[in-house]
Amino acid sequence: MTLLGKLIKSSAFRTIETAINIGIGFLMLPLLMHHLGEEIYGIWVLVGSITASFYLFDLGFASAVTRFIAASLTRGDRTEAQYVSSTAFVLYCALALLIILTTIIIASLTPNITSSGDHTTLIQSLIIITGLNLALEFPFKAYAGIISYHVRYDLMSAVRISVKLASTIATIAALLIGKGIIEVALIGLAGSLISNLAFRYFSHRLEPDVHVKISRFRRAHLKDLFNFSTWTFLIDVSRLLQERAPLWSIGFFLGPQLLAVFYVGQRLVEYLFQFLYRAVSMYTPILTREHVNNNIHGFTSKLIIFTKLNVILACTSMVGFITLGEPLIKLWMGNNFDYRTAYLSGLFLLAGKMLLFITMPINSAFLSRQKPRVMSFVSMAETSFLGALLIVVPILFDTSLINIAFSVMVSYALTRLILVPALICKELNLSIGKITFLWGRPLLVSCVGYYLISSLYSNVQTEIPQITAILICATFYGFYVLMTLPFLLSALEHTQLARVLPERWMLLLNWPTLFAKHGET
Repeated sequence: MTLLGKLIKSSAFRTIETAINIGIGFLMLPLLMHHLGEEIYGIWVLVGSITASFYLFDLGFASAVTRFIAASLTRGDRTEAQYVSSTAFVLYCALALLIILTTIIIASLTPNITSSGDHTTLIQSLIIITGLNLALEFPFKAYAGIISYHVRYDLMSAVRISVKLASTIATIAALLIGKGIIEVALIGLAGSLISNLAFRYFSHRLEPDVHVKISRFRRAHLKDLFNFSTWTFLIDVSRLLQERAPLWSIGFFLGPQLLAVFYVGQRLVEYLFQFLYRAVSMYTPILTREHVNNNIHGFTSKLIIFTKLNVILACTSMVGFITLGEPLIKLWMGNNFDYRTAYLSGLFLLAGKMLLFITMPINSAFLSRQKPRVMSFVSMAETSFLGALLIVVPILFDTSLINIAFSVMVSYALTRLILVPALICKELNLSIGKITFLWGRPLLVSCVGYYLISSLYSNVQTEIPQITAILICATFYGFYVLMTLPFLLSALEHTQLARVLPERWMLLLNWPTLFAKHGET
């Protein structure tokens, strides 16, 4: 299978995996909230946000291990790859022990985490289970880089799909027979362990000569891993704080019940972001290849076209959420849920996430040019802006879910609309217009699309059931996007995409030409 074929297959499997996760999420969130109650579910979200911060113990080593193992395999040096993997295994075992220790400490400090004093034992148990879940995952990271080197993301996507379906069935069964959140957490622990074992199995199958031997631990390799991981660690820290700080702020100041309302909007946004990211996040290898070949023109042209595609997808997503987000949340969670607040919070969060999504090709461009420090500084600036806004906005206005979501959006806008485009233009000697011009056509077409879909929904919602109205409007909007897609790209952009995408995919962009040829015959 060619590299392009592997990329497309991996992208397809990751997209399917994300779609299944979204579908299961839509099913499970209201089911969990109904069976557990908003307060217990809010505690589950809060605990998850706390223990997720333990990923910081990775210290950016996953990216470093991936890079060094992939580089060794590229040179055909399996012995060197084994040294890296063995060194990483020892390192990750030590980090896993540190996570377990931290988990015990955090669990003992539970009364200071939240005002929910009646659920102290429950929170402590959940922290221990989720912390152990993460600690068990770390040693398997020693094999990072093998699957990505072979571009076989599809293997792990297939495993995760199977595990997700099985764990979902087990969770539903547990809830129906009266089990609680502890059993749900244990099911998640079992599913994660199976996925980790599968990761080890496929890594060994792809590279049977790369396996761990404690005797092959080398301090020199440990130093190399530390040197590379510093900047990616700063990016990971900033990203985690951006995602978790709003949840911590709400959990501390407003309580777990309001946290559940905020989380519904945030979760819907995350579903959409993950779907888009997994569908188009395969551009990094292409940009890296152009950089290694010193093809500046090819690097720049592909960066611009990838950014243009992300702009189109972001604008399309925003219009869909603006028009159908509120009725979708209402249908999803029920009339008794505060769907209006969840929708408005989600709207601001999505605006910020889409600004991040649009500039992700630029992020990959800096990484492929071996300049991770640039985006690490940007991420730290965003985190600083967000921290300041989470303090200042509640003081100037009040501590509400919508104001917190608005703060998240503004933190992204300050960097992604101005700073990041300016940095990449300076790096590649481009005019700022090369980047900002990409917004024109997608914004215009999106405004027209918003008018059409909002008019359609307002006319049909009173005549037919709400779910039918949503499906009709979503189908109409999807058809509208497909029909306008060819006109969003210039002739040059069509040509550039044809060099990257398979011919059958280009039919989505070239259908007017096919009709024209048919008319001529």
